[in-house]
Amino acid sequence: MHWLKGFGMKSDETPNLILVNALYDGIDSRERGFQLGLLYISTYVEEKGFRTKILVGENVTKRIIWELERSQEKPLLGFYVSADNEHEVIRCATVVKSMHPDCPIIFGGPEARVKPEQILNNKVADYVCTGDGEDCVLDLMNVLFRNNGTLEKVPNLAYLNGDKLKFGHSPHSKANLDLDRLPIPKRESFDPRYMDPSMIATARGCVSKCTFCFEGTSVKLRRHSVARVIEEMKYLQNTFATKYFAFTDDTFTSDARKVYDLSAAIAENFHPHVDATWYCEAKVSDLCRDINMAKTMVGAGLVRAQVGSESGNQNILDLYRKEIETWQIVEATEMLYDSGIVSIFTNFIIGGVCETIKTFEESLELALSLMHAAPGVLECASTFLSPYSGTDIRLNPERYDVELVDDQFITGSSDSYIFARSKHLTSEQVLSMGKEFYSAHRNAMDEIYPSLSSDIIRRQLEMGLFGLTSNWHQYLVEDGILARWFDFRRRGYDKQISPEESKLSAIIPTRTMAMESSSQDKFIWLRRKRLLRFSALEKALIELASGKITLPEIVERTFTQFGNDYMSKHTFQTAIIDFYNRMADEFLICFRRFS
Repeated sequence: MHWLKGFGMKSDETPNLILVNALYDGIDSRERGFQLGLLYISTYVEEKGFRTKILVGENVTKRIIWELERSQEKPLLGFYVSADNEHEVIRCATVVKSMHPDCPIIFGGPEARVKPEQILNNKVADYVCTGDGEDCVLDLMNVLFRNNGTLEKVPNLAYLNGDKLKFGHSPHSKANLDLDRLPIPKRESFDPRYMDPSMIATARGCVSKCTFCFEGTSVKLRRHSVARVIEEMKYLQNTFATKYFAFTDDTFTSDARKVYDLSAAIAENFHPHVDATWYCEAKVSDLCRDINMAKTMVGAGLVRAQVGSESGNQNILDLYRKEIETWQIVEATEMLYDSGIVSIFTNFIIGGVCETIKTFEESLELALSLMHAAPGVLECASTFLSPYSGTDIRLNPERYDVELVDDQFITGSSDSYIFARSKHLTSEQVLSMGKEFYSAHRNAMDEIYPSLSSDIIRRQLEMGLFGLTSNWHQYLVEDGILARWFDFRRRGYDKQISPEESKLSAIIPTRTMAMESSSQDKFIWLRRKRLLRFSALEKALIELASGKITLPEIVERTFTQFGNDYMSKHTFQTAIIDFYNRMADEFLICFRRFS
């Protein structure tokens, strides 16, 4: 497989740079395997004449050692370090250093950049990247392998000179702030088991300073041009047939001009909602400030937006420095829903700063009201507070009435367990709140589902054809009828047919309902709380839609008994098609085309 050889490398060549995302064998670790930042570095360094390889997964140490032992010149080994994989990275790097002490090692990523001195003093890593990695890694490799330059001039580099912490220069030049100078990250070099062909970063940095988020510790906001974003979308579509694009930056809506320009460019270069759908994060205050933004984005193919709620209590929102108000959360949700978006995701932090039973109830009340304001579209999740390194909550927990329970993230995956909590609550109370939030969310879905329009259900299901499976999508396919309907659509079945089609002889109506769920003249759909009554002809048509015979054959089998009330066999056939289409609108029929 091509990822085993490395991007741009022959099978007998060894890399000058090995980039590693060492996953720990825990919950959700697999889905965290794809790191776009590693691809940016790999592609950039390859362009400058070096050979690179990216290793991803659990237990990567043996693969690293194998690479080192076949290399005459030890490559630079770079580790991506997060709150979740830090322990695995240190374990892995320690083994490598013990066996190959001459192998240079550099750490980067959100956990490394905010505590370089602590990492370097552990004597496992030789260098730490404290910012953008492309020029840092390239210039360091020039120093190490080409004797070109000095460590003092390597941008975003931290290292020890003796026992003294030293830094390379900070890149403030206009050229270094221009993201378009970087080549498009070539996804072909990433392990396909972890590669996500939908993700695009349109910007770096963050204008917000949320006290719980490590992105708030990042540097100046920089953006790719609209032309570059379109170029990357076309690359992904041409290479991987991507139709659903996920814009990953946290600040997507902060620049209204960029939003309008990119939306117009997507509409000009693609067919929105046909070959281009997309996701972005949207700040509710941005949406409320510009009432046309939501409609414009949806018109250009936006199908899923993530909005940050975090709490239903205004004081807590202020402590998080969200710079939003609770009414904006509601108004932005309504704007997106009225614009026709398919999916809205929002999250609430449970048991966080100054949380009490009362503030939790306010959050739960807001969450449920949002679900009813955007039925079948909005889904709520809850996480626990994670005290990420460098955040103000981690540095000054006493300001927020927060107790740090496990600031090393030893006991679980970030956001999923109690690593920090309000001093007003016990860990058991916080866990109980999390369960209550989930149950209330699930009960709300049960309550909302029977009243959902067929259009909303259809759009949620069909987004799965683009690779977007929201919580609502997953909930809907728990219903056996909708699961079969979605499976048929995924296999290419039609959802409607026309009486004027020239190839009706190839159409095979296929029901999604189980016949044992019907009795005599009626069908009871328990989960949707629907009761459908059938005439004798309609009952026969449902029975014959077993997926075995074609539409003309069904007409022939029923015309003798039921055709007397129709002017001609053609009129009779048209009536049958009309009935099947109405049943298709109810998700009870799909149409297979025999070929």
